[in-house]
Amino acid sequence: MRIIAKLIVIGPASGGRVNKHKKCSKLLAMARIVIDARVINTSTGWYINRLITYLQKIDNDNEYLILLKSEDYETWQPENDNFIKVISPYKAFTFAEQFGLKKQLKELNRSCTLYNGPATDFL
Repeated sequence: MRIIAKLIVIGPASGGRVNKHKKCSKLLAMARIVIDARVINTSTGWYINRLITYLQKIDNDNEYLILLKSEDYETWQPENDNFIKVISPYKAFTFAEQFGLKKQLKELNRSCTLYNGPATDFL
């Protein structure tokens, strides 16, 4: 994320100089990324599991909020201090998920969200 932001800010158009514009400095700030890992212990969740495992090894700049089902909360342990576990009790493809998860994501004040699978209508 940080490398991408630097490529946007420091590019050929800027003559190699850092643009001091307020929007550009926001791009270089730490991101708060939510990863929906409620399927982490399923075959579908293998991708999310591997993604989180390797992100923990390479990214110490951004904050990651990992959404887990309550039964997975104790079994999955972060290896990096900037990865934080969050319980998300909403069952997939329900009205509770449509409204409850949307509210939870808003309260987490995230920069972006990664879903493992199709995003639901209201999100």
